[in-house]
Amino acid sequence: SSGINAEYGEWRWPPEDGDWYFLQEHIKEYLQTRNFHRRYPDIHRHPIGAEERNYLIDSGILNDFNSAFSYIAIQADDALDIMKEDFPAKYKVMVSLMRKRELAKKIKAVIKDADEADKEADSGHVCCALKDVLSEDAAAFNKRLRTNHGAVGRKYTCPSTELTLVPRNEQYVAPRSYTRRGKYPIA
Repeated sequence: SSGINAEYGEWRWPPEDGDWYFLQEHIKEYLQTRNFHRRYPDIHRHPIGAEERNYLIDSGILNDFNSAFSYIAIQADDALDIMKEDFPAKYKVMVSLMRKRELAKKIKAVIKDADEADKEADSGHVCCALKDVLSEDAAAFNKRLRTNHGAVGRKYTCPSTELTLVPRNEQYVAPRSYTRRGKYPIA
């Protein structure tokens, strides 16, 4: 195949304090677009050097199979902006996937820390730590939800159901007598 894993990959270069990147080839394949570089000429790109290629192979983003092929990296912010504007459905899927991976990394880190701290730790300690990570993640999500709700105004669009929620006192509600069924069916 093309040397790109089926799993989508995002990385930071330099690893400690650099920007986040995607492989241009992977984004092009995910969005199913041709001539990606011509369609979006203004985004920041850079060719992947040998050191960065080795880092990507070690982290599992690239396969060893086609590592001689030259790859192009694009900034993650630019790729997400393109998806948000031109491919909103795929953007939602990508953001959901990124969020799930971030949570999985947090869980793995908690389990690793628990194993390192005490090799004979009981499962109750690990469960409590996982519970803390999950509750912190839920609290952060709820905080973003409330912030978004307050910024937009009184009306709010729920991201999971895509329904617009309006406070009851701002909506016209017809009296019950107007909505009661009559004797004759509507044809």
